[in-house]
Amino acid sequence: MEERKRNCFDYMIAMVPAGLFGIFYFGKRSLWVILLSVLVVCLLYGIVLKVKKKSLKELSLAVYMGMFLAYSLPAATDFRVVALGALLTVLFMSFTWKENRFWIHPALGARMILQIFFNKELTTYIINNRQYRISLSSLKIGNQINVKNVFFGTTAGTIGETCVIALGMAALYLFFQHSLKIKRSIIFGLAFVIAIGLTTRRIADLSFLFAEVCSGGLLFLTVFVLSDEDFKINHQILDWICPILVGLAIGIFRTYGSLDEPVYMIFGIASLLIGICNYKLFLDEKKE
Repeated sequence: MEERKRNCFDYMIAMVPAGLFGIFYFGKRSLWVILLSVLVVCLLYGIVLKVKKKSLKELSLAVYMGMFLAYSLPAATDFRVVALGALLTVLFMSFTWKENRFWIHPALGARMILQIFFNKELTTYIINNRQYRISLSSLKIGNQINVKNVFFGTTAGTIGETCVIALGMAALYLFFQHSLKIKRSIIFGLAFVIAIGLTTRRIADLSFLFAEVCSGGLLFLTVFVLSDEDFKINHQILDWICPILVGLAIGIFRTYGSLDEPVYMIFGIASLLIGICNYKLFLDEKKE
């Protein structure tokens, strides 16, 4: 748990630039979503810790999960939906902790459920009388995305994913903190690019491929989930195959799936399957 808390602090520091860009672009509504998410997660998880008679020092994990959930939501998300997501996050934190790891990333699991029930609200929304559609959703229906806008963070998206520069700063910080697995991220990225390029028959369109990689939650999840210990399989070969399968699945479902933004859904399902796989491997080792 101590190592996990240290990682949480690293992730929280790495998230600051992306949050600032989100607040700058979408306004104070972003700040309220972040504060509400963190506050509700910390309050509810604090109650859980009190009931279980555990140290409140573990609230650092709740702060990180609250930030992650908020960053994965649009700034215009209804506060009731934010509170529901925070409640789901705490439920996942409370009931999926097995053998010193989560079966599923709690905030990612909550975001996945919100995507199922509030897909429209999470892909198309209105702020200051202006309608936004997340960039991945826009690409899916054939709209053009200005790569420069995506790079500098002046395009629609969720709070934490609008600016490639901010996410690049986060990746650089986590790399120097030894919390980012570069090879794993590259393998995932290549698998996604090949899948989306072949399925859309635009494998040679570098501008399109760059926009696909830099848009939506893809970079955000690559930085903050792909290298997470809960997203690692305790089997060397399977652990290398995992990012390939996730990248291919996202590329295929981006083209043929019914959801405008399947990224969080596929990462959430993968996180759950990884947790189940690790628990099975743990039981097999125990029998031996």
